[in-house]
Amino acid sequence: MIGARDMNQEDVPGTSSFGHSFSIFWFRVETGLKIADVQSGYRLYPLKKIGMIKHFFSRKYEFEVEVLVRLAWRGVSIVSVPVQIWYAPKGERVSHFRKGRDFARTTLLNIILVFSALLWIRPFHFARTLRKKSFKEIIREYFINSKDSNAKLAWSVVLGTFIGVSPFWGYQMVVAVFLAHLLRLNKFVALVTSNISIPPMIPIIIFISYLVGGYVLGIEISHLEYSSGIDFGWIKQNLIQYIVGSFVFGALLAPVSGLVTYTLLAIFRKKAQMKEMERN
Repeated sequence: MIGARDMNQEDVPGTSSFGHSFSIFWFRVETGLKIADVQSGYRLYPLKKIGMIKHFFSRKYEFEVEVLVRLAWRGVSIVSVPVQIWYAPKGERVSHFRKGRDFARTTLLNIILVFSALLWIRPFHFARTLRKKSFKEIIREYFINSKDSNAKLAWSVVLGTFIGVSPFWGYQMVVAVFLAHLLRLNKFVALVTSNISIPPMIPIIIFISYLVGGYVLGIEISHLEYSSGIDFGWIKQNLIQYIVGSFVFGALLAPVSGLVTYTLLAIFRKKAQMKEMERN
């Protein structure tokens, strides 16, 4: 539980108001949550949950931000409680906050937390949530009942498929979400389809990419058979051919997957609309 101050009061210092908004913004980027106050010192901590975190990056002023973010990552609910606040007149205020040094430390901490959130924490939480849903639930909730148009969803599939096939191993989800955000596409759909490179499909994608790369580069391929034992060690021996082939294969597969998605959405959404009209 954390006290939520009214920062619209006339006696609130400008630096406090800026720090308040600054921290709320980055907390939302790092956790996906929006709370009324991040810096309030009026708090009630769940000590057992904090004890499970073995290491904190910070030990000074910026700890107040890190502890909330790390707890939120562990699924701890954060409840904002309105509190009254009084700031002493300007000449009487006592503060241990050092604007330059402490702000720099907080900024560095936020950089670490943002990269941790985007590269690991949030994709991991998303994947864990996704496993709890059946395939039908995902299709119904994020495709059929989506507010986005058929074209936008289809382009999101195109992006996700291309990234999933391309050689961004370990970073497909991050790249897909980042590009979907820039292109204003459906980030969830792009993220889901970028997972085409799941373990059962990896050897097949690598094998086809290798064949396509050989064709593009004019390399003769003989006595090559598909094997589920194709791995990253095999990739190292044929790196250039695989990279070229994966980009070309992705560029070929992506529009096909988008066209199929658009067609299926048009069919199933029309059926869903007709059923809704019959009910009414």
